[in-house]
Amino acid sequence: MSRFASILIPASEPPMQVASLGAHAASTAVTIGAGRIFVINADQDIAISFGAAATIIAPDGTYYRIPANQQTTFDMGSANDTIKVYNLSATTAANVYIMRLSVM
Repeated sequence: MSRFASILIPASEPPMQVASLGAHAASTAVTIGAGRIFVINADQDIAISFGAAATIIAPDGTYYRIPANQQTTFDMGSANDTIKVYNLSATTAANVYIMRLSVM
């Protein structure tokens, strides 16, 4: 799916949070939904993995990094419906915030 120019707005679903994700720990699976666009940020550096709910792999420090306090937008595409995040901090718990978006 191409998105040349669009206005993204919060979807009707409530935002999600992965609260107090321990140092060097991976989250449980977070279902976003296939074909969905979402925004994610965290108060610590995190890594993220994408996949299908039944087969998603837990990320580690080698996966795509999202720096602390960086807002990043992703399109899940048609093959993925789930994410997992990994807290890259060795000492501090991470709070991860996720919001599904819709095209206006």
